[in-house]
Amino acid sequence: MFVLGACLLLLFPADDAQADQSYGSATLSRMTELKLGLLNYRSDLGHFPFAGNDSTDCHAYKATHSAGLGASETTNCLFKSEIAGFNYLGMKKEDYFSHWKGPYAETPPEELLFDYWGMPFVIVKHDKYLMLWSAGPDGRFDHLGEVMNKITNHNSYGDGYEGDDLIMNLARHKKTETNLHIDDLTEYACYFSKRGEMPQPSENLSKFIGAVFDLFW
Repeated sequence: MFVLGACLLLLFPADDAQADQSYGSATLSRMTELKLGLLNYRSDLGHFPFAGNDSTDCHAYKATHSAGLGASETTNCLFKSEIAGFNYLGMKKEDYFSHWKGPYAETPPEELLFDYWGMPFVIVKHDKYLMLWSAGPDGRFDHLGEVMNKITNHNSYGDGYEGDDLIMNLARHKKTETNLHIDDLTEYACYFSKRGEMPQPSENLSKFIGAVFDLFW
């Protein structure tokens, strides 16, 4: 009996680890399907689903239900074009409906929005990254800073992130309008320093300078 009990104690942890590995692979497949659906949605509509009026707000993606990503077909914008309480990305309804080409996934939302441990996925915006995130086997989301080490490969703490969360990068946000204007002005400055004159047409320079002044003053 003692030998049998010892064998059982050794067996169960291995089974748990094997199950977690299997669930992890299945969860990554599910995340891939969700990511593909979100990317196709963005391709048609111009934005990922978000709540509120500002797609650059880090809080716009946290409330998945108000962002049009509810756990039923009638509350999920990947499956239905008309969703109660959804802001339609700030578009007029008729414009939104004309661009919507879904459904954007096959797995029903009551499964698609959850990992294989039963926890909901979250979409997190941090800096320029938009990430799809599973809490992993322990059901707890790790510290965002640790996770970002894994995402960005900016490893400042030895081996970096070694947690059990599963993270998939959805997108990197484009530069802000301010930074784009600054980049354009930098190019003009480099051109002028080399040639002693401004590039043509000169009205572009006035447009960029005016835009930057509007943004900062």
